[in-house]
Amino acid sequence: MVPYSMVLLGTLSILGFGAYAQETVVPEPQIFFNLTYTEHLDKVAEASGRSPPDNSDLPWEDTTITPWNETDDSVQTETGSSLSRRGRIFKLGKREPVGGETHNDAVTNDMLQALHGLCVQKYGTGHRATSGRCRGNLRDVECGKPDVAGRVGQNSIRCEAHEQCGTFDAVNFRSHQAKFPVCGPKIEVTERHDIGRHTEWEGTWYPEPPKSPGTYDDYIQMAGSLNGYFDFGGAYQSGEGFTSRGSGHSWSCIGCPGGKLTITSTNRATWAVGYTSPH
Repeated sequence: MVPYSMVLLGTLSILGFGAYAQETVVPEPQIFFNLTYTEHLDKVAEASGRSPPDNSDLPWEDTTITPWNETDDSVQTETGSSLSRRGRIFKLGKREPVGGETHNDAVTNDMLQALHGLCVQKYGTGHRATSGRCRGNLRDVECGKPDVAGRVGQNSIRCEAHEQCGTFDAVNFRSHQAKFPVCGPKIEVTERHDIGRHTEWEGTWYPEPPKSPGTYDDYIQMAGSLNGYFDFGGAYQSGEGFTSRGSGHSWSCIGCPGGKLTITSTNRATWAVGYTSPH
């Protein structure tokens, strides 16, 4: 069932967007629903004029024999400096990709740099992330070294209290596809609204404040692939507005202005996880 508020605002959204399209010269943001985070990164690469790499013929990293032997005493807590801060994923410095990492697009390799840094932090210069996983709110990062056979070990970093761990796909220096962990803000969708016999739950997220300079690539995924309704209202630095409304288990906006995203669940109270980076 579509939230009542979205039905009432639908016509206004269409009219408002038509006016926006006629008056502004800013490229129109691209909106997608039901993408995985990896597919979102592919769309970001396409929007930057790069074709997403086809890595379908590359083998997957074997993680089935990886033991877990760390204790909670060795687990660090994410400080917001290694990959994301306020939910924003930063460009982390331009280091050249190594080996099979050249199969990745630039956005994906930027994200890997932070994970390589975690390996360097624990094992020393030259170590790089080879794969990873989420264990609840922990990021487990497997580390290796190009001139050393086999695994070296792993580093575990706990996401901040307001964050949730998720994964994306990339190719490691061994030319193996693998999953890697990333922390993003956890958005609670728990504000209850009773409308007669109908109940909705809402949550809000500001990927970046309205009228922020530049544009951003935003992504949000509902917990457990639950369907959600997304209502975005933003404004460019010039004051021009942009709106987007729709439903799915995820929402992706490429080249978006800063703004407010309202997430509605008509099923139950839930949560979502979001990521944003400069376009």
